[in-house]
Amino acid sequence: MFHPYRFEHPVTEKIETVTTASYVLAGILGPIYVLYRRSNGFFQASAIAGLLSLGLVAVSGVTSFLPTWMQFLTILLAVPVMLGVQSVMVIGIVKKSYRRRGWLVRAG
Repeated sequence: MFHPYRFEHPVTEKIETVTTASYVLAGILGPIYVLYRRSNGFFQASAIAGLLSLGLVAVSGVTSFLPTWMQFLTILLAVPVMLGVQSVMVIGIVKKSYRRRGWLVRAG
């Protein structure tokens, strides 16, 4: 699920990598990580972060009729899932941006 990538510039042979730590940063920082990588797609990453935040609010609203412990458990499980989804989507945006600029994308 969290595949490492290596981006290689064909002319300058500069190499940048995406590792597990990159996925953690992308999950936590979201659109800021896109800016850090100097990639296009900041607004797309912002929209993803906003929708996932609204999803978390919706989960807390939907579970409000459940017992407190179950509501807490649901939200506790929803947060890492949403951060994982955000990290995969943000890394996908970064990967697409590197490809559009002519970089070679290598898995692993």
